[in-house]
Amino acid sequence: MGMPLHLLKEMKNVLSSLVWAQVVFNKELNMLKFLLLLLIGVAGLSQSAMASTVSGNSGSFRLCVVDLDALQEPYRKKIEAELAKIAEEFKAEFSGLETELKKEKSELDVIKENLQKNPKMTEPVGFQQRLKSFEEKVQEALKKEEEKRKMLQELVLRVEEKFADALRQTLKEFGTKEGYQLILPRGGVLEASDSLDCTKQVESNLSKKNEEIFGALKGSEKS
Repeated sequence: MGMPLHLLKEMKNVLSSLVWAQVVFNKELNMLKFLLLLLIGVAGLSQSAMASTVSGNSGSFRLCVVDLDALQEPYRKKIEAELAKIAEEFKAEFSGLETELKKEKSELDVIKENLQKNPKMTEPVGFQQRLKSFEEKVQEALKKEEEKRKMLQELVLRVEEKFADALRQTLKEFGTKEGYQLILPRGGVLEASDSLDCTKQVESNLSKKNEEIFGALKGSEKS
């Protein structure tokens, strides 16, 4: 009796799960960078030594620019490092399962080939039970892989949300405290004097929320 084709296909899906995980990581991290470029903070008025004042028909207002690429770079590196660590754990976990399933499949294939070469050969006792057991293991592996897939997706989304919320809140708090009505992403401005750059100040304030941001990654340890 031959190995069911659907089992072989499912087996292949299980063994390729690590490739899928890497694709998800790359895709979601690119989405995170795109999200950062869209963030703009708007706040109220006060006084600041480094403020820039622009006069117009409607009065005066103060603004500064933030280099979002420079701001998010250290966070991107740390998040990638943490995700890589989780990916290694994921790889190690499925490596053992992959080895076990390959070994079982190889043994079953040998029996199958012997039966095909010798039609009169009696099927080994317990062969059908082994096939059934193998199918159950494959199904269990698929279930485990799906659970891990959902966990990884939720983790990346959670980190994205935490970072975006922390950055948005930091920009608002910084603008209110320092008296900026408008904070713009430097990448979206054609030209801006260095005196308008408040990246370092925002970075200093954002660092106070590191525990909140990276706490989302620690949540994966419970999964």
